[in-house]
Amino acid sequence: MAAPYLVGPWYWGGSPGTLIAFDASDSTAPRFMSDISLREQNSWRGTDRGFAVDGLVYLSHSEVESKITGTNYYVVTNLVVDTVTNIVTFTNILSVPQYTIVTNYETVTNIATVAILNRSTSWQWPASSSLRGVLAGGGYHSLLLDPRGEVWAWGANPFGQLGSGAYSAERERFETVPDFSGVNSLAAGYYHSLALKSDGTVWAWGADFLGQLGNGETIHLPGMPPLPDFGSPEPVQTLELSNAVAVAAGGFHSLALQGSGTVWAWGANWYGQLGDGTTNQQDAPIIVSGLSDVRALAGGGYHSLALKNDGTVWAWGRNDFSQLGNDATEQSSQPVPVHGLSGVAAIAGGLWHSLALKADGTVWGWGRADSDQLGEVTAATLQRPGPIGGLSNVVALAAGVSHSLALRSDGTVWTWGGNDSGQLGDGTTYNRSIPAPVEGVSNVLAVAAGNRFSLALSDDGAVWSWGDNNAGQLGDGVPVTVTNEALRTNIVTMITYLTATNYTRQTNYSHLTRQVVVTNAWPITTWMEYHYLDVVDYALPSNPTVRPPVNIPGALEGVSHQGALLYTLARRPATETRNEWKQWLDATAYDGVEAHLVDSLALPAQAPSPVLVRDATIFVGRPAPNTNSTPQLEAWSLADAGKFAKLCGRTLNSPAQNLAAFGDMLATQGSQELELFSAGNPSRLSLISGGGPAGCVGYNLENADGAASRGLWLPLGIYGVYHVAVPQNSSTP
Repeated sequence: MAAPYLVGPWYWGGSPGTLIAFDASDSTAPRFMSDISLREQNSWRGTDRGFAVDGLVYLSHSEVESKITGTNYYVVTNLVVDTVTNIVTFTNILSVPQYTIVTNYETVTNIATVAILNRSTSWQWPASSSLRGVLAGGGYHSLLLDPRGEVWAWGANPFGQLGSGAYSAERERFETVPDFSGVNSLAAGYYHSLALKSDGTVWAWGADFLGQLGNGETIHLPGMPPLPDFGSPEPVQTLELSNAVAVAAGGFHSLALQGSGTVWAWGANWYGQLGDGTTNQQDAPIIVSGLSDVRALAGGGYHSLALKNDGTVWAWGRNDFSQLGNDATEQSSQPVPVHGLSGVAAIAGGLWHSLALKADGTVWGWGRADSDQLGEVTAATLQRPGPIGGLSNVVALAAGVSHSLALRSDGTVWTWGGNDSGQLGDGTTYNRSIPAPVEGVSNVLAVAAGNRFSLALSDDGAVWSWGDNNAGQLGDGVPVTVTNEALRTNIVTMITYLTATNYTRQTNYSHLTRQVVVTNAWPITTWMEYHYLDVVDYALPSNPTVRPPVNIPGALEGVSHQGALLYTLARRPATETRNEWKQWLDATAYDGVEAHLVDSLALPAQAPSPVLVRDATIFVGRPAPNTNSTPQLEAWSLADAGKFAKLCGRTLNSPAQNLAAFGDMLATQGSQELELFSAGNPSRLSLISGGGPAGCVGYNLENADGAASRGLWLPLGIYGVYHVAVPQNSSTP
């Protein structure tokens, strides 16, 4: 049987978990043998990594004990107040309020941006009920579909989300997506755009580093490291998807509805927002499981919404602010019904909140409410839908990061919620919980919401926009800025005061202060930390046993000599006066019953000073103690005399922040580069190579691999793998 395997035993916060043993004689099908709960053996405050030797697992844990070691005495002078009662008669001058209603008239100025695209008779905009998907607001870009089926785009373009065929920082002008027509509907994510064509195909452009374009995995050249797919600056067709009737976009994922009522999804899936029962990213459309008879879709920041033909709403994905509306806060990778909601006609998804429009023209909301995006709600979140007051006869909805929009049947646009960038269009930057109309904007056919901006299309072909414009997403580079003045009537209740004199007999209280001296005694509490060795014996793998804990000097860092010698790290006083503390590496002999200290090695007081125990050799990284010295890499071992002996030392280019061993090779991670040493003979450490990734790419030696003969292979996450090669002429003793 192979050595016991320690499977992720520690939960967040350091609480101990479980040791699990497997029979790994068949590596393709490990067989469970036993598990043992370490919490039942000891009440641990913290624990360190484990080491397996000849069927034994060596662990260490620490416990803290408080002791009363003395008493502090101090004297406090308290002021005591005695109350004396006096009966007096005095005169009160009273102001009696009188109420008067006064009417004030004021002129309110709203600044809105309007772009008149075309006033010709050939551009006949259909009724508002047919304009679903004609406007779309992304993270920092905007889209418009004209009656000819062509797409206009403006705003941010670093990932090609404007579809112009090139990457650029931003564009304030309205321009069409070249050589692209026959479009029926649009949607926009944070950095990508979607279009539904009249032939039922779905097209996408912009960022694709999470698969949100749905055109399949990136093809990598042989011998090259895998790199993320940056995206496409021009429309590409989504794979294996036809007969689509609607599209929707979340922050980093995409949705499509087929004529049969089934829903397809692709892109980011961290929280299950694709609804396939997993959290795996998808680069091509996959069907949302367990969902049918759907007639409308909406995408939130990290969640998805679907409206069925029976008027019910279903949701899936992230749920930490209850944006799924199912009376819970746990995420769901499969669709779940929104509780207490029926008779719905339309839906919309914000970053952390969701909206629904009922057939009776009322609006309901659920999810995050801290910016008033759900109306007059006192709680920070709503776990199930609630009505948003002050709205009626609503025909369309839109939701941004923290604000909401409603289009009424009379062509007015109403806004509420977050307003830090002026996205409510009321001339202020204050949040508002009560929906109110955007003054000066009328005869509107469609609305859309971006990150922190809003869009509206009027029946004369004018596009209105307001809110954040850092990337030109309002499109006011060429359009005309119009000042609209609206006369507003305020009814104000004025309060005037009449003065009257009253005589009152009243009891007054005076206070005399005196001092009282009190002596207080407080115990002096000292906290003591103890370290213990715990050994789990797997002589009988199906029934492991735990040996009684043994006191050791510090946290277990490594073992050698078949477990007979333990190496621990601890912080202790360096002097008897306890005015200086140091980190110590201790070697302790262990005979299976008791532990005895053999020798101690003081480690550098400066940081960083990493320690690596490899068999019977200890490697220590020492920083330069002063400007006239250099950082060092040292190798130590415990000599036969029972004392630590230095085997050798090597100069480093920069202080070692981390050490790792890979077979016969030792790697040191400095502030600027990696240095590789041949460690086959610890008494003769020899530098064989060095280097590292340039720039600000972060990395960790924990998941690296290599050897002195083939160098070091260093994973860099989504940026691939970096190889530190060893020259062929390097000497490896």
